[in-house]
Amino acid sequence: MTDLNNRFRNFIDNGVAPISAEEIFVASAAVQIKTKAGRRRRRLRRRLLLLSSITAIAATIAVVITGLVSIPGTKNTGVAPASAATFLKSVASEAASQKALVPGPGQYLYVATIEGTGNGMTIPPRKMFWYDSDELVQSWTSPRTKGRQTWQVVGRPRFVSAADRAIWVADGSKPLESGNSSGGPPSYYNVTGLPTNASAMVTYFKSQTDLPAESNFGSWPGWEFDTALSYLQNGASSAQRAALLRFVATIPGVRLLGHATSIVTGERGSVIAMGPSKRGGTQEAIFNPSTSSLIEIRIVISALPPKTTTTVPQPTPFVGEILTYSDFLFAGITHGNSTFSLPKGTPTFPQAWPSGSVREPLPGWLGSPATSAAAATVSTCSSGALTVELGTRGHAGASNAGFAIAVTNQGTASCSLNGFATVAALTKTASAKPITFVHSSQSQTYATAFPKTIVLAPKKTASFGISYTDSMDQQYGNATGCQMYAIDVQLPGVKPSHTTRISLASIDGPAQNYVNACFTNFRFGLTPVVIGTNPPQP
Repeated sequence: MTDLNNRFRNFIDNGVAPISAEEIFVASAAVQIKTKAGRRRRRLRRRLLLLSSITAIAATIAVVITGLVSIPGTKNTGVAPASAATFLKSVASEAASQKALVPGPGQYLYVATIEGTGNGMTIPPRKMFWYDSDELVQSWTSPRTKGRQTWQVVGRPRFVSAADRAIWVADGSKPLESGNSSGGPPSYYNVTGLPTNASAMVTYFKSQTDLPAESNFGSWPGWEFDTALSYLQNGASSAQRAALLRFVATIPGVRLLGHATSIVTGERGSVIAMGPSKRGGTQEAIFNPSTSSLIEIRIVISALPPKTTTTVPQPTPFVGEILTYSDFLFAGITHGNSTFSLPKGTPTFPQAWPSGSVREPLPGWLGSPATSAAAATVSTCSSGALTVELGTRGHAGASNAGFAIAVTNQGTASCSLNGFATVAALTKTASAKPITFVHSSQSQTYATAFPKTIVLAPKKTASFGISYTDSMDQQYGNATGCQMYAIDVQLPGVKPSHTTRISLASIDGPAQNYVNACFTNFRFGLTPVVIGTNPPQP
């Protein structure tokens, strides 16, 4: 790192206005792909992107991304100078109050993420089909002893295209593997001595022998960016997060792109980016600007890589394609002397894909760029054309409960929807605890699913599911503060914004005209809006 950059960082520490990160556009962001015995693995192919129409005279391909801003080429010229640095400094000032997560004797730092993974299954002699899956990655690390890391396929795998499914069917529709495995010992990100001033970050990073070496990343800026993001996910305190964000603001090539929604958790935030690398990949990070929390890290193709010759068919990459992503779920400290336990407050994770399952994977995302282009021409739904009402009730047995919200297009033209609804609970008196709606399943009634753009034809119905477990916190009984008699629903992206109040009086029959929110531990799960009257099933 040059002396000039170090001086810039000292200026940041002392409150001087940040430098422009748009002036320099270099660096390489490496993507580390893990392998497992018995299958070939490639970078993830997420069909989350909607390519706009390409006219005969257009020289630039415009990319419209579900929840992500446009990436028109290798540089976002619409971003004002210093915008990334200004944003990061602002986010640093909003860092929520949090102590550093440092494991004591007999404890581990626990971190859970969901990683998007692409899988290629070879069928001799020269055929291969591709499918995408999501893996719950759990890491336990400590400065005193060797850690542990596990990978488990969760949710439901998805074929990349109809052609991949056809190859799978021709091969006998064999069950896909579950993907359960344990990797090598993960790196421990020691936050005990992590500086609270930006100018000292590089020196500290280089002193940590447990971290990936900078030589793995091809350039200093790429290594700095990736290392800083890793610390943000591994227990840094609020003061340390603020310093890390001020540090990232000074890395050459970092720029602000706009807003995006994370793939797994469905959280919306602001995007900063680094790259592209020599292979055409841009590393992006989504932040919650209100809390400074890192929501997701992803790699996006912003320039097509050189063509290569392969012995088996490979999916064709396209500009704007999301190759990989990692969504942050939770971090905490395990109980003392409890080996690789789960900390208090660990959330419910998506259900595992069972080994040897005979269920068919989902048919895929949006298919080819051409199909995506057609979908991109459909306008977002107008709230005035939609009706929102209580749909079918689901019950998977025992305490697993849920219900659907039906959305019908009463207009005369097709329109599009994408994402999760915003839902608020109404109780007869004040609830004992805040009632939250999260973007993951809370029972076996509906599955955790990913948002994607749907096209809703006239007089057709879409839906989303609300799941819950109704036998958890029963200390409040049937108090009026537990009696959730209605919900307010706002659909994602519709114009103008509109709130529909839906009565829950018929959920549990006439004897009990409400849902007991206390019994759910004040927590409900949402699915994204999908086509049809049945929300995603586990």
